[in-house]
Amino acid sequence: EALDQIQPQMLQVRVDLTDLSSVPDGQSLVPAKVSLRGVADAGAVGEYRVSVAVGATARQLEGGQ
Repeated sequence: EALDQIQPQMLQVRVDLTDLSSVPDGQSLVPAKVSLRGVADAGAVGEYRVSVAVGATARQLEGGQ
């Protein structure tokens, strides 16, 4: 029953990219926090990682080199 209530907009994935200097250029897997809102009897369990592409443009946006 709880699974039937879950809608895509209820899921939130957060990734901390405040220190891109610790992430190598190219494709990398970084830790992510997943949460589910609005369903009392269900939630996100476990460890998650998302794939990010990092390069010179991302570092410039961060204010780096």
